[in-house]
This record gives sequence, structure tokens and C-alpha cells, in this order.
Amino acid sequence: MYITRQEVTVAGGRGTEYLDRSNRLGELVRSQKGFLGRLILNSFGYPAKYTALTTWESREAARAFAMGPQIAAFLRENPLGDIGTVTRPNEAYAVIHDVSSSGEPGSVVLVEWTLDARPGNAAAFEASRKELFELAKKHVPGFVSSQLLRFLGAANKYVAVRQNTNRDALAPVAPPEVQAYNAAHPATGFASTPNVAERYEVVLRI
Repeated sequence: MYITRQEVTVAGGRGTEYLDRSNRLGELVRSQKGFLGRLILNSFGYPAKYTALTTWESREAARAFAMGPQIAAFLRENPLGDIGTVTRPNEAYAVIHDVSSSGEPGSVVLVEWTLDARPGNAAAFEASRKELFELAKKHVPGFVSSQLLRFLGAANKYVAVRQNTNRDALAPVAPPEVQAYNAAHPATGFASTPNVAERYEVVLRI
């Protein structure tokens, strides 16, 4: 699978317009070959910040839509304009692991990692996240899914996407099983740069 990420800062008082536009765009994308799903997230910490995660079967499917006449027409007729400003270059990721359960996502945590560049580190990190995700599926209340995404522009950059049914800003305290695993596999074992986590509310799901 292939995921694109776009971040927008929405102008004051224009949130409803942004979501209306996002919904119309989502309906267009829904009809495209290879489209799998789309989440619009609103940051708990930065209320004007919205992040769109769009999932495709492949990069080829996403590129076919991005280069097609339908999206060109949509953008002409629905300019982002003064509704909001793209604040981060659009990014693309490969899905390395996807561990899912049931339930509707209410909140999402994005955790960005920049791994140390040393032999075997990325493979060990990927294996550890798979184990951690499987453990979370068994023990974390409200677990919906966890994905590990690898940034396609650099071999050592990853994003973990944790979805939970809870809509609150503060995620529940990790159960003992997860805490024990994290203690045995500390983040510092993979990255000397601290990872960065941000919590979001799911405001639109297509």
C-alpha cells in the first residue's frame, strides 16, 4: 500500500469550508481505481492544523489520479486559496506493517522517527514495531489499527500511525504488557534523535 500525507493550516473561521471542500474531494477520490481510504485529522495541540492521509493500492494508482483531468478540474473549481495554506511538502510513504482490528477511529497519533543509519537498524526497528503492534492489538483498549510507514524520500525515516476509538486528546496509559515491551526495546536503541508524537482527532473518514 501507498499513503500520501498533506498538512494544511486553515485560516480563522474557515474550518467548515475546509471540511466541505475535503468532503467533496474525498467523494471524487473515492471513485478512483486503486483508492482505499482517506482520513482528515485535526490536531489537538494546533487547532488550525489539519492533516490528510490518503491510502492507495499503489503509487501508480495515486499518480494516475494526481496527473488526471478530474483532479485538475477540481482544483480549478475549488482552489484552496485563502481557506488554508499547505505548510509542509506533500509526502509519500510505503506501508511496511498494517495491524488492524475493528471499530471506528476517533483519534490518531502520528509518531515520526528518524533512525540512526547503521547496518541492520532499520530491519530491527521494523520487526520490533510489528511485535509492538500485535501486542497493542491484544491489550490496548479501543485499538483500531497501527501502521508503520516508511518515507519514500529517505530510507531511515518512518511514521507510526496509531488509530484508537477514543476521541479524547490524551490516550489511555499503555497497559503493562506494552510498557514492558517498550522498556525492553527503548527508542534510544534505534534512534539518537527523539521521536516526535502528535495527537489528532478524526474529523472526516472516507
